[in-house]
Amino acid sequence: MKNNNTLLYVLLGVGAFIIGRKINLFNKIQFSPAGFSVSGNPFRLIIKMQVDNPTGVSAKVSQINGSIFQNGAFVANVNSSTVNQIQPYNRTLISLSVKPDLLGALQAVANYKMGFDFSGSAVVDGVPLPINFNYTF
Repeated sequence: MKNNNTLLYVLLGVGAFIIGRKINLFNKIQFSPAGFSVSGNPFRLIIKMQVDNPTGVSAKVSQINGSIFQNGAFVANVNSSTVNQIQPYNRTLISLSVKPDLLGALQAVANYKMGFDFSGSAVVDGVPLPINFNYTF
């Protein structure tokens, strides 16, 4: 009986340690803009997003969803299901290819030098985390 209790305490301690490290990751991982470009046929916006992982735990970003606005007007929806592995103490660039709606495409080209706002979320190790940033160029 005593051996079973010791094993249970060890397993609970290891579980708490792992959960604590993941909570630390969720609090410290950062998403920020890293670039923006326009590509040709068909017309696409390429959003480069930088992911900084300042913790000792690797992470998997399995989904990024959101909306892009320019000067308050809707430009495009972002829906990416590409899985990206984020290594501990590392910075990773993720490229998102986005097809804007026609009006959004025209606005993006007309205001190319101004910037955009991104509002959405990323699923990191199964947990949705908010992403909100402004990118000015």
